Amino acid sequence: TALITGASSGMGLAIAEALATAGMNLAITARRAELLDVVAGTARVHGVDVLAAPVNVSDREAAFAFAQTALDQFGKIDVLVNNAGTNSAPRTTAEIDPDDWDHVIRVNLTGAFNFAHALIPPMRQAGGGLIVNIASTAALIPSGMAGSAYSASKAGMRALTININDEEWRNHIRATAIHPGETD
Repeated sequence: TALITGASSGMGLAIAEALATAGMNLAITARRAELLDVVAGTARVHGVDVLAAPVNVSDREAAFAFAQTALDQFGKIDVLVNNAGTNSAPRTTAEIDPDDWDHVIRVNLTGAFNFAHALIPPMRQAGGGLIVNIASTAALIPSGMAGSAYSASKAGMRALTININDEEWRNHIRATAIHPGETD
């Protein structure tokens, strides 16, 4: 079973489709319920079970509740894919609205933390798991195109990934950060 955030479009949608095709049950979340319903329907064609619900990943209580519902339904989560992400406009440090900065950090970094924090203890109990954080090349090479908040949030996600590996390898929990370039 995989839990995927940001699963209603883009990379999250492609990941959900690939994992369903491979036979994995899915717990999927994103902001837009109507798009999640389409993804869930497509995944079920492959004979997998799907739990789908809109969740604001930056809302810790909602993230924990969805993770618990997924655990209750499936028994365990083998793979967590932290894919939910956002950006702002304008993106420069001097021009970004401080509320937009906070929003980008909450979604991109705190959202990943929320789901990792909720699922690491059950992964330990299950004997291991995999956490995939969809970061960005902006984590490695910050740029004006990506913007300061996005670059900082994705660099933080990269650091979170490294820390999870350092803390959890003895528990057979692995984490990886994928750093895609600009995507459509």
